[in-house]
Amino acid sequence: METVSVKRNKSMKWCTVIGCTSHGGSMFLFPKNEEQQLQWARACRIVKDVTNFIYICSRHFNEDDLIATASGMRLRKGAVPSKHLPSEDSVIVKKPGTRSCIVKGCSYGLRQDDTIHKFPQCKLRQEEWKAAVQADFVSVSTRICSRHFEPTDFKILSNGKKMLTSSAFPTLHLPGADNDTGCQGDECLSSNEWRAICKKCQAAGGEETGDLQIVSDVEDSVSGSDAEGGGLDQDQEELPISDVIGEIRESVFSGLTGPESAEVNSVLSHFADNKNEASTSVLDFESMLKELNLSEKETRIGQEVCPLSPSESQGALVDCGTQTDLSLIHFNLLDLLQTDVQCKSFLGVDLRMLNSLAGMCQRFKPVSHNSAMTMKERVAMVLCKLYLNISFECLAILFGVSRQVCSHTFSPTVQLMHCLMDVLIRWPSKEETLKNMPACFKKFKDTRVVLDCTEIPVDSPQCLQCRIRMYSHYKGRLTIKLLLGVSPSGLIIYRSKCYGGKASDQKIFAEGTLITENILEPFSDAVMVDKGFKIDKVVEERNIKMHRPPFVRKKMPLTEQAANFNVAVAVARVHVERVIQRMKLFRILSDKIPWYVVPDIDAIFTVVCALVNVSSPVLAKERFLTQADCDHMNK
Repeated sequence: METVSVKRNKSMKWCTVIGCTSHGGSMFLFPKNEEQQLQWARACRIVKDVTNFIYICSRHFNEDDLIATASGMRLRKGAVPSKHLPSEDSVIVKKPGTRSCIVKGCSYGLRQDDTIHKFPQCKLRQEEWKAAVQADFVSVSTRICSRHFEPTDFKILSNGKKMLTSSAFPTLHLPGADNDTGCQGDECLSSNEWRAICKKCQAAGGEETGDLQIVSDVEDSVSGSDAEGGGLDQDQEELPISDVIGEIRESVFSGLTGPESAEVNSVLSHFADNKNEASTSVLDFESMLKELNLSEKETRIGQEVCPLSPSESQGALVDCGTQTDLSLIHFNLLDLLQTDVQCKSFLGVDLRMLNSLAGMCQRFKPVSHNSAMTMKERVAMVLCKLYLNISFECLAILFGVSRQVCSHTFSPTVQLMHCLMDVLIRWPSKEETLKNMPACFKKFKDTRVVLDCTEIPVDSPQCLQCRIRMYSHYKGRLTIKLLLGVSPSGLIIYRSKCYGGKASDQKIFAEGTLITENILEPFSDAVMVDKGFKIDKVVEERNIKMHRPPFVRKKMPLTEQAANFNVAVAVARVHVERVIQRMKLFRILSDKIPWYVVPDIDAIFTVVCALVNVSSPVLAKERFLTQADCDHMNK
């Protein structure tokens, strides 16, 4: 039976019988009775599920089954299609849920040994299959049945099932072709020829061109490598060597002119004179190419001959492009980070710091070799999340894993880094503080710490109580708030736990370890704060001195002494603002924090503070007091 390929309009009614192209006119729906439906399906060899949208035209019924009425043709009760139907010996109605073949007019499912197969994943072969079956669109769910392949395209597995070989190509029972003999046109290739083309395309890595098809046709026609006897295919004739040489000259060396063309013609003529005129072999073809000093890659396989300007060498072959399957490349961000500048651009630290952190984490909690990510990749992923604040979907692409792996790895890794890096935030002794005192603190030598609060915006949670606790009246939005303590030399030496934006500075300071654990010594230690930091009651109760700029009261100008003190405090405490600015270079602390990161926010702050401490100093070396000045201050 011959099927006709017709582009169907979905708005029309089409006959569902295989091979019938009728549309419009007298169309009849399947009967609602299940027994009659099965009779119609068996008669018409219908292999898809019966729905309210499949029709059978009047040409498949006898004239006695049709009744003419004023509204059109009607069917006699109990009528069954009996004319112009596909003929098959065995009839099997397709089971519900079975996939269908993409080939138009295919009767997949009518034979017991029919099997269904996927399209290849290789984009090049996928396009070749798509063109062969004349399909408009191919997806991951597209299937093609075994009726369109030669027996040599299959291999039998140990469980008895059939599987397509890597070089299989559909050639039988295709649209517009003879269903019995397959594709027999002059321009069509046999399965063996397509198999050779696929192998050469995979080896060359480029698109299959007309020149490649000719070379492959020549090789297969002269190689005589059939599945059974080793001779030529029965449907192929042996090519005379003169025809082979002529095709090679026109298809492979057509771009050569001048002396090079004369040299090639001489070699080809010599080769033709010394060979049998009946046929040639692959070895002869390869020896001819070797004599021409040309490899298979140079004979336009996977390449195109580009027109050259007269100033360029005539007849040269130019590589116009290479096709690469990116799905075979395993991409990892660490492979690109080869310099400190590149590493800092993505992670905020240099390569030495990255390797140190990864080695420290690996020694403390080793990661098995079967894990989806190594410890270095985990640490890099956490740092990339903190520095760029990109989503887990982007991190999954950068590190070549799934989103679930990134999300499940982030929390344990950042908690591990928090445990190991917490020692980098330490409270120095008073002697150590005095030895590293900047010149701007000469008037405030009793200052142990400069305090300031910072707030980070956060996503709105679903819990109403959480939203109330996190709303900051100062910022006018939902924030997370914490207290930072910076030494006069610019190191972060204290970090409180995180609070909601509603918490006051006094509450955070009073509940911190500076007060509860008596870290600040009464009558000797002092703290420096901004004038908006209202902790007067707490420091008075603890007998702790406080350096704070004076307030302007009743719109009265400051005295000269108060103004000079205000300037001195501002110059000294500006270092805490610079430290906070460095912290917010990590965009997770400057952008809005996703709510799923909030459970790890304390660990995130610890890691960022530790990284700021091990970075370059905030103050230059010449900004510190000399050793003589420090000794004088100690006295």
